[in-house]
Amino acid sequence: MRTMVFIILLFNGTVEFRPYEYELKDYDGDNIISNEEIVISCGDFAEKKALELGKHDWDNPLGQSWYLFDNTGTIQGHIC
Repeated sequence: MRTMVFIILLFNGTVEFRPYEYELKDYDGDNIISNEEIVISCGDFAEKKALELGKHDWDNPLGQSWYLFDNTGTIQGHIC
């Protein structure tokens, strides 16, 4: 298990770091997890998790961003 952290900017100005655990994937099937597979696994997980937590909006009057479904803030990025 590895940990990916979303950087969340709340509308009150607070920054939160929300950790999520994910499984590494062996994309080429050689039973060895390469550095590239670690990065790709994290990116794939972050993309799927972002879709669960929020929606990207180009037309929001506040500006384009990944807005959380609970209307508390935006996803600013992730750290693997």
